[in-house]
Amino acid sequence: MKKLKIVMMIVLAMFLFGFVSSAFAFHGEGEGRAPKPGSCPHMMQGGDYSRGSYCKIGILLSKAEELNLTESQIKAMMELKNRVDKQMINYDAQIGVVMIDLRAMMCQDDLNKAEIDKLIDKKYEIKKEKAKYITSTMVEVNSLLTPDQKKAYKSMMKNKCKK
Repeated sequence: MKKLKIVMMIVLAMFLFGFVSSAFAFHGEGEGRAPKPGSCPHMMQGGDYSRGSYCKIGILLSKAEELNLTESQIKAMMELKNRVDKQMINYDAQIGVVMIDLRAMMCQDDLNKAEIDKLIDKKYEIKKEKAKYITSTMVEVNSLLTPDQKKAYKSMMKNKCKK
């Protein structure tokens, strides 16, 4: 009887260990853990740089009073944030469609290397467009700020990185 209890406890412990560890093994895009306060939840996508400008806009908007942002600056940043969100969804959808096409092509009996190469090129062409769009957005965000606001923002970011 005592042996049965010990075996049951060991089995239960192994089950719980396996269950708990699997919850942490596949955290993916932020599931299973919350972002750090002040961090951008979108940056949890495997280091993906796709939402960097969005996060900068979010930080700027959250520090609007400290940076003395004007109403027109806030409005422009909100419009820019919405435009970026829509465009990122569009780029991600395009990449997703190409990946589905690529997966379907790779499952065929006769693989066509030229067609596969075209899809790979298309995927990275979209990613290149996306990176250029993000860069131009960051330049646009930067142009909305006065020199004093840029200096204050840089100072905030340096202090945040020291923590």
